[in-house]
Amino acid sequence: MLDKSKIKLSVTPIAAPTEPKIMGKPVLMTDSRILNLNSGFKHKYLCTGPTFSCGTACAYKCAYCFVEAQVGTKPFVTNVLKGRNFQDVVIRRNDAVNKLRVELRTARGELKFKMATGVIYGSPLVDIAATEELTKETVEIVQVLLQDTGWEVRLLSKSPLIRKIADSLSKDQKNRVIFGLSTGTIDDEIARAIEPACPAASKRCEALRWLQDNEFRTFAMLCPIMPQPMDQFIEKMKDLIRPERCEHVWAEIINVRGLSMQKTIAGLERAGLHQAAADLGAVSGEGKKPAWEKYARDTFQALVKVVPRNADGPKLRFLQYVNKSSSSLWEQHVAHGAVLL
Repeated sequence: MLDKSKIKLSVTPIAAPTEPKIMGKPVLMTDSRILNLNSGFKHKYLCTGPTFSCGTACAYKCAYCFVEAQVGTKPFVTNVLKGRNFQDVVIRRNDAVNKLRVELRTARGELKFKMATGVIYGSPLVDIAATEELTKETVEIVQVLLQDTGWEVRLLSKSPLIRKIADSLSKDQKNRVIFGLSTGTIDDEIARAIEPACPAASKRCEALRWLQDNEFRTFAMLCPIMPQPMDQFIEKMKDLIRPERCEHVWAEIINVRGLSMQKTIAGLERAGLHQAAADLGAVSGEGKKPAWEKYARDTFQALVKVVPRNADGPKLRFLQYVNKSSSSLWEQHVAHGAVLL
């Protein structure tokens, strides 16, 4: 007779489903729209109204990021986060490429923007080329936009992978896409401290020059420019981004966005960059408004001297937040490239 007491059952545990990750951050998915036809980025001249975004929370984790302060407490974000920290996750949008195709069409399937003019900008919320996977998605998005609309496409990234998007274009498409690499500092050490997951600032500038040398349309995004000896920064910047070969040069100092100042100063201190932290602390915080305004004006005036003008107006687009007390002063500089926000 079989002795059941001696029978040993072997049970293989079922592994829990692995949570998808990008750059070590869990990926959450939403059904948010891809297209925004009336974006506030129009006021920054980055687009003529439309923007696209395939995500809400970025793969990067920049200390000064404005996105969490802008959307982090909105229900469409908090419902997805479920208590997680915004900058600890990546939030992507389901089936982005096909969803965009639908959003570009009427209910009858007719293209709505095939004869449209203007510029669409991507992305106002996340980096379009942080990883190979995200770059591939952007390649597909750009192809849909070029085939189904009449818009030009402006792309901004902190990643040299943006070159792969350029390589995907045909000769006929090349003139409809404008590429930008974002960096406010040209010091790799400072960049690592406040943009810890991003490629080196020097590599971004190198990618921008590659795009220029290969006759792609380019723009520069100097943001955020930290407090520093401005003449030294300007001289190095000229050689690294070659503003004369950019269609436009956007620039901005670091601004208060949620806890951006505290996080940026803390990142600099952790990296042992005590002078850079002190310089930022000297223009931020309670009672520092006059110092902050001087920092903004000094940065603007230094850029005006070296960024050439286009035939139809200033090539420089210096983004400056103003209030009642400062707006009249900055209005005098609009003709030289100040963009009042």
